[in-house]
Amino acid sequence: MKLKFIAAALTLFILTACKHTIETVKVEGKYTLDLPSFLNKTDDLNKAASLQYKNEMREFYVLVMDEPKENFHEVLNEGGLDYDRDLNGYSEILAKDIAKSSGIEITPKLQKTTINNLNARLLNFQGVVNGVNVYWKIAYIEGKNRYYQILTWTLPEKKEKNAEAMDAIINSFKETDKTKSH
Repeated sequence: MKLKFIAAALTLFILTACKHTIETVKVEGKYTLDLPSFLNKTDDLNKAASLQYKNEMREFYVLVMDEPKENFHEVLNEGGLDYDRDLNGYSEILAKDIAKSSGIEITPKLQKTTINNLNARLLNFQGVVNGVNVYWKIAYIEGKNRYYQILTWTLPEKKEKNAEAMDAIINSFKETDKTKSH
């Protein structure tokens, strides 16, 4: 009887230990993102990111980049680049850049969607960075005054384990910017 109780208690402990709580992170009055408790805040992924979290043991990383729409339009004008001045152009130029830096010759197809009533483009692909195979799930989102990039990545062999959490993070994005549209 005592052995059954210990086995049941151990099973319950394992099941509850595997469940992670979700924390809603608010970023500078711009947006919120729901992150699983297994991620830890960091500042060593990208200096320009407005949000950076990771779990090195799980090989799971998340960062968000954001910029005013005007900045993107200025880059297009100054560089003489021929891209649409909207979410399509923004996501196309960034998708081509990340594909190129990952050693992919053909840019993966962007999927049109909405995330919490905001136009978005999704990108899922595998590439190589610094000799390491990486699997990405990325969202490009158009807010009122800003464009956002949510980048999540893991190792390809951890794709199945992390894919649900990657999707949940991306789909939790909510813009909280209360300023008027330009």
